Amino acid sequence: WFDLNRDWMPLQHPESRARIETFYRWRPNLLGDYHEMGSDSTFFFQPGVGSRTNPWIPARNRTLSSRLAGYHAAALDRAGVLYYTEETFDDFYAGKGSTYPDLTGGIGILFEQASARGRFRDTRRGRLDFPTTIEHQFLTSLSMLEGAKALRSDLHRYRRDFVETSFDEAKSQPIAAYVFATPGDPARAYELLSVLRRHRIEVDPLARDLEIGGKHFTAGEAWAVSLDQPAYRLIQALFDRRTSFDDSAFYDISSWSLLLAFDTRWAGIERGMLAAKGGAALFGEPISQVSFPTATFEPDLAAYAYAFPWSGTYAPRALYRLLAAGAAAQVATRPFTATLAGDEARTQRFGEGTVIVDLGEAQPADRRWIEELLARAAAEDGVTALPLAGGLTPEGADLGSPSMSPLHPPRPLLVVGDGVDAYEAGELWFLLDQRMEIPVSVVEKDRLARLDLSKYTHVLMVDGRYGDLGDAARDALDRWLHRGGVLVTQAGAARWAGELFLEGRLEAPSIDPPEPADPTAARSAYADYETEQRAKTISGAIFAADIDRTHPLAFGLPDATLPVFHTGTDPLRASSNPWENVATYTANPLLAGYAPTEARAALAHTAALTATRVGEGLVVRLADDPAYRAFWFGTQKLVLNPLFFGSAVRPTPREWRR
Repeated sequence: WFDLNRDWMPLQHPESRARIETFYRWRPNLLGDYHEMGSDSTFFFQPGVGSRTNPWIPARNRTLSSRLAGYHAAALDRAGVLYYTEETFDDFYAGKGSTYPDLTGGIGILFEQASARGRFRDTRRGRLDFPTTIEHQFLTSLSMLEGAKALRSDLHRYRRDFVETSFDEAKSQPIAAYVFATPGDPARAYELLSVLRRHRIEVDPLARDLEIGGKHFTAGEAWAVSLDQPAYRLIQALFDRRTSFDDSAFYDISSWSLLLAFDTRWAGIERGMLAAKGGAALFGEPISQVSFPTATFEPDLAAYAYAFPWSGTYAPRALYRLLAAGAAAQVATRPFTATLAGDEARTQRFGEGTVIVDLGEAQPADRRWIEELLARAAAEDGVTALPLAGGLTPEGADLGSPSMSPLHPPRPLLVVGDGVDAYEAGELWFLLDQRMEIPVSVVEKDRLARLDLSKYTHVLMVDGRYGDLGDAARDALDRWLHRGGVLVTQAGAARWAGELFLEGRLEAPSIDPPEPADPTAARSAYADYETEQRAKTISGAIFAADIDRTHPLAFGLPDATLPVFHTGTDPLRASSNPWENVATYTANPLLAGYAPTEARAALAHTAALTATRVGEGLVVRLADDPAYRAFWFGTQKLVLNPLFFGSAVRPTPREWRR
C-alpha cells in the first residue's frame, strides 16, 4: 500500500529487502528504473533537473548519464518518438531506484513513459495504446545495453574512482564518525542497525564510554559509523541534515536523515577528538550480523503483579498480545516507586506509561499463562517485565490508585477509499497489522454511514478529502464519538475533524491584515510560476516538536523534543485549552530539509498533536504522518498511544481564560 520505489533507502517492505540483496550481489554499473507517468506526457529519460541533484553524487555521474542519453535519443529518434530530459524529475531523494545506484558507485537512469491506463486512451496528444508504451520501454532497454557496451571502460573506471575518492573525501571531512544510541529502547537501535547493514555500511559497537557536547554514550549500548569506508557517500546522504539548497523545488522530499527518523541520541566525532580518545580502540569489532535484543523474564511466585516500561519499540505489540488474550492490565499515569518481589530492599522507579499486569483477584487469566506471554514478550519484543512485591508502594501512587488507568484491547477501523491518501493509509495499516500485529478493519469511506461503529473502539482517518462525507456518516461518527469512541486523525483529516467536532474550542486562525489597495496591475513572469509555487511549499522536511511527556499520548517517548516529518504549509489550529495541546512545534522548528522562511515562522509554536474530549470520546489530531514510509520509528508511538491510552486522557477544564 505504500510506494516500493521510495523504499530503496528505508528498506521496510520485504520485497525491498530481497531487492537490495540482489542489488549488492550484482553491484550493477548501470541500473534502469522504468516507470509510467501521466497520460498527457511523452517519454522522459535522465539526466533530470541539474540543480536538484543530490550533493553526494559525483559530477561525473551526470556526465555519464548525459552520454548514455545520446543512445536513448538516437533509438527514439529512429522510431519518431517524442521525449524530453532535464525537466520535471530530479536525482535527489536517496530512496528512489534511479538515485540509490548513484550513491553506491553505479549509474541509475530513470525512464518515465506516458501511461495508457489500459488497452488505449485518448490524450491531449491523440490516442495512446498499450503496445506503443511497451515498445518505447523496450527500445530504451536496448539502448541501455548499447550504451553500456560502448561505455564499458568508462563505467568500470567510474566505479573504481568512486571508491578511491570516497576515502580521500572522507579524510578531508572534520567529522571522522557518527555515534548514536537509543537509550531505553534497544529494539529501535536494532531496526536502524538492520537498515545500515543491509546497505553494506560498516558499523562498530562503542567499546568505551564517550561524552560529546553533553551527550553521554555508553559502551555496549551505542554504535559508531566511520566515514572512512567505501559507503562514505551513501552514509553522508542517509545522515544528511542540510537546510540550504541550490534549488527550492523538489520532485520528492527534501530530507530523510535516519539519525532523526529513528529519534536517536547522536553526535559527530571530530578527527582530533577521535585521536585523543584512543582512535580505533574506541570501537569494538565491526558488526557482522544484527541480532534482535531479546530481554529476560524470570517468573516469581511471590509476585503481586508484573510491570514493564513503555519505552520499547515493541511494547505495544507485547501489550496487545496480553490484552487480546484476556489479561487484565493498567497503565500508570504518574511515576511511582515499587518494591520488587523477593527482596524488600530492592526498589525500582517506574515512569509514566508503565504497564502493570495484575495477578490478583482482578485478573481473569491464568497466572502461568500470563507468565508465558511475558516470557514471549521478552524473547520476541525485547520487553522486560519486573515482579512487584505488593500493591502498596514506598513512593508515588499505589497500584490501586485512580491514577492507574485500566486498559482494553483496541478494535481499530481504518478509513480508506476515494479521496483518502492510499500511501498514508497503507503506512498505518503496515504499522498496525504487520509490525505490531494488531488486527485492523478497513472500510471504504462511502460505506462509513452503513457500518455499525459500535463494534470499533477507534476510527483512524489519514490525510485526505473528507468534506464529501454525507450527513449520515458525520452524524454516525458524532454519536459514536460521544459514546466513547476515539477518533484518530492525521493531516487533512485532522483539520477536517477540528472544524466538524471542535467548533469554538480551537484557537482562531491568524489572519494577516489586508494589503493596501494598489491600482497597479500585479505581474510575474508566467514561465516562472511553477518554480515559484514549488518554492513556497514544504514537500517534506524534518521539524522539531516540543512534547508534553506527562500526557498519555506521549508516554514512552525518550525526550521532550521530537523530530517529526512534516509536509505542507497549512498549520493545524491549536486547542484553546492549553492542556489539550500535547505537542507543538518549537520556535525555530526546522531541523533538516527545505522550508520557506515564511512557512517556518508560520509553523513555529503551532500544534503538532492535540487531544480533546468530546462527550465520552476523544478526538486526536496529528498535524503529520507519524508512520511516514514505515521508517519514521521515532514518531510511531504518537499514533499507537491513542489506541491503548485514549481512555486514560481525562477531561480538563473546558473553559480556559489566559
